[in-house]
Amino acid sequence: MAKRHPKRQFLEETGALHRDPDRVRAELFERHRFFDPLDKIQVKYEMLRAHAVEGRSVVSVAEAFGFSRETYYAALAAFEAGGVAWLADGKPGRPGCGLGHPPG
Repeated sequence: MAKRHPKRQFLEETGALHRDPDRVRAELFERHRFFDPLDKIQVKYEMLRAHAVEGRSVVSVAEAFGFSRETYYAALAAFEAGGVAWLADGKPGRPGCGLGHPPG
């Protein structure tokens, strides 16, 4: 059986694996190896940054980063509530994931 790449395994275990990385068309992710379309947390963070810092519209950043407008607003609310860790998928406080939402 083929061994999975450690980064991919980590992303999967923490709820950060982007299941559809081909939808990410943002130039950053095409030009620089640092930006990994498999890392859903990084993709969501960069989507939020593109709107907040670059002043791009919600519609354009959602499309470029492969998400819906609804996902943009959900990511924004999660980020405002708990920071980068809250951009991970999964239930708050999920045991053992290291990225679960803090209580309260």
